[in-house]
Amino acid sequence: DVHMKENHFDKVIECYEEVLSIAKPEVFESSNESAALFSKLGKVYAKMDRNDEALKCLRKEEKLREKKCDNPKKIAKVLIRKGTIQRDSGNFSDAFKAYEEGLANLILSLTKGSKEDIKHDIVGKLEQLEEGIWCQEKMTKSIGDDYVSPLYIADTVHDMGNLCLCKRSFIEAICCYETSLKVKAKMGCEVNVTVALTKYNMGLAYLQIMSNIEAIECFEEVLLRLQNEANGKHNKIVSRTKRIIKQIKRRIRKKRTIS
Repeated sequence: DVHMKENHFDKVIECYEEVLSIAKPEVFESSNESAALFSKLGKVYAKMDRNDEALKCLRKEEKLREKKCDNPKKIAKVLIRKGTIQRDSGNFSDAFKAYEEGLANLILSLTKGSKEDIKHDIVGKLEQLEEGIWCQEKMTKSIGDDYVSPLYIADTVHDMGNLCLCKRSFIEAICCYETSLKVKAKMGCEVNVTVALTKYNMGLAYLQIMSNIEAIECFEEVLLRLQNEANGKHNKIVSRTKRIIKQIKRRIRKKRTIS
């Protein structure tokens, strides 16, 4: 932990590898610490941008957790971390699969159902997630190990939308962004910047399917939310958004002139 705090990642790896070299495989793999160790080691490799090693650790963690029939929430988080690394490496296809499996495990954790009950399409999974979140919020008296944070789900679904955008699955991307915003609004956690960024991406998706009016509505909300931000950190997005709105309005006027 000291080495981690001081960013001495090579030392951290040395410590973990020493544990792995001493431990007997059959004893180690059956212990509760094995998956946690690979999880930590994966995080260290990811911080060092050594994505191949990080993915190897995450695959080992995933197998160990599945072997132990671990909580689906924990398996979901491994899959989503794996998907994030694959996305950052430009491997969108594998990242999408990992996220999709992650969402399925989140549904299992929320609903306590079986894999057979999970819908195959993204829109169906989003509906099940939403339903599961509200059921959990009604039933949960205290935040225990099984509890899945709605904000974590909202952020994950937003990232899934970004992957759909990269895959040019624009309708699915819009559904992901809508679900993410709906969850945040219902939980009372609408933050101007995060909502604006989701609305910006949603506007891009609407543009691709030629839904100009919906796109303008999204981009105008981006301006509304970001122009009040005092630090000017998002000035580039504000300028880009203004430019896009002008282009869309010009396109609409041109269409009206032609018709």
